[in-house]
Amino acid sequence: MERTYQYRKHVGTLANVLPWVLGLVGVLQIFSSLTVLRLGGSSFLLAFPGVMNVILAFFVKVQYGRMAKIRIQVTNEELIYTNHKGVQRVSFDDITAVEFPSVKYVGGWLKVTSQTSTLRMTVVVEDIPQLVKDIKDQLDRRNMSSVYDQEKLASFTHTAAYSNTSWPRLTRWWWKIALASLGGLLIGIVLCLQVDDFSLRMLILLASLLYPTLVYVVIEIRLVKVLRKQMDVDGLAGQESAVELEGPVVKQTLIWGVVGFLALVVLGLVGL
Repeated sequence: MERTYQYRKHVGTLANVLPWVLGLVGVLQIFSSLTVLRLGGSSFLLAFPGVMNVILAFFVKVQYGRMAKIRIQVTNEELIYTNHKGVQRVSFDDITAVEFPSVKYVGGWLKVTSQTSTLRMTVVVEDIPQLVKDIKDQLDRRNMSSVYDQEKLASFTHTAAYSNTSWPRLTRWWWKIALASLGGLLIGIVLCLQVDDFSLRMLILLASLLYPTLVYVVIEIRLVKVLRKQMDVDGLAGQESAVELEGPVVKQTLIWGVVGFLALVVLGLVGL
């Protein structure tokens, strides 16, 4: 048995795109501060965010670039971990502990400790539930199940499975969420023009802007419950059946979201 794992493609994309965005914003902020300085104003408050964005751009480029190049190879004898520092080989016989620092359904990482080194792999590794299973199977074959906590492993597997299904979903939906947020903002502006009360205007505008994000969060919460139920029945295979059930969950939540938004607007107008 031999499998190779790596971080998801969006990590490499972020490493190539996000630093340029942050750097450009930072340079524009610094330039603005210099302009204010020439006009006799104080530039520190404007320059500080710009400097921080430039520093953050450098950090993102380095950190995400390193993550994108990581490879984790699992064989019958060892883990082979390749990163910017070189190649680390960890024999399964030498592993002393496998830990799962994480917050359930939020994030975390897999920590493998041996006599000579420690490897950390976050839930952003593509197909990490299978990676966890591969390591567990190799340890069990050697009667080394004592090096990990079964309950914590099961909990982390659920978190890893959620990450494994949610990242592709976010990759598919991010532009829809962005367009829905823009559309919500435009609808909010139109509705605001129909009322005179300032407080109601702000409520309508806020609800219009946040509606797509709130609906997305509710969808994710519901899909977590679906995933948990399917995995309790089918194990790792439950990921696939959970993905197949996404459509109905999304449609139902969107409908109820629209109804809730319209009800909020109507109640506001009636109260006015």
